[in-house]
Amino acid sequence: MSTTANHDNHAPSEKKVTLNGLIIIGFFGLIIAGMLLAVYASRYVPETLARLSAAVYLTSDGAKNATTSPQSPKPQTPVVTPEVPTTPTVSATSTGNTPRVADETGYIPRTTVYNPPRTVQTTPRYYGYPDLALTNVQGGYFSGGSFIADTSIASNRDMGIKFTVRNIGTNIASGWRVLVRVEGESDAIAYGGLLYPNGYQNFTLRATDLENGTLTTRIDVDYTNALQETNESNNTDSVDVRIGSGGGSSSSRDVSCSLDASDTRVNDGDRITLEWDTDGNPSYASLNQGIGRVDEDGGTERVRVTDDTTYRMTVRNSRGDEDTCSVTVRVD
Repeated sequence: MSTTANHDNHAPSEKKVTLNGLIIIGFFGLIIAGMLLAVYASRYVPETLARLSAAVYLTSDGAKNATTSPQSPKPQTPVVTPEVPTTPTVSATSTGNTPRVADETGYIPRTTVYNPPRTVQTTPRYYGYPDLALTNVQGGYFSGGSFIADTSIASNRDMGIKFTVRNIGTNIASGWRVLVRVEGESDAIAYGGLLYPNGYQNFTLRATDLENGTLTTRIDVDYTNALQETNESNNTDSVDVRIGSGGGSSSSRDVSCSLDASDTRVNDGDRITLEWDTDGNPSYASLNQGIGRVDEDGGTERVRVTDDTTYRMTVRNSRGDEDTCSVTVRVD
């Protein structure tokens, strides 16, 4: 009996020792894991953060449609049909006891008649499938809030991509999305609107803090295949934009310009303001259309437009580096 009692008294002590040992091993394990994590972070995290330093934004205008949704059937407007007037006969008084009939001349009884309701077709008949087509894909940069189309931009500019998605099919498109991949950067996604046949939607991508070099941007419409379309081959496209002049060089020899107009669609004889900006310390700047030499550091010029006109600026520095930029104004 005494032997059994002693065994029972020592059992809790052995369990306690085992538990303490596991706690100590776990504590040292956490220390070792933390050291390994610190080494990993020092080697790989900075590189990852550098790749994510750029910012990519994808925005869109609202869907634009020439037609609206079908309307509910409406009853035809009631038609009021007059009956042929009846002139009452006035009886002559034959004797003093015969009553005189009231004179109702001019009274016309009216009766309202309703035609059966019918449906009036106010929109095209939808059939078949939609067909989203990617069109007007342009690369360029932003200056003063305006998009300038160009395949080569200065290193201090924000890259821009503009494109249009149009429904060239015969049915309604909804529930679709757009995926834009900028080489080496995070993907951007935007939701498409409700597009009727011939409807369209404009999209704009803006990317900042990009490294110098040629970047390829790929656009994929309805990348989740949410729609069954008539043609699936017109949903993708890509555009290349070179960041920094001279094959990615950002030296002080590079020179660039941007030219904007206060209005790009005017009436004949209207006046607009041309505004330009330069980069790279140019020593010479001029505008065509008879304007000539202008301030190479940037400025404005008021001009009168009488026809579709393309204004082109040329800038040049003392080493012979040259760049051109342009804007087109159309007359209605």
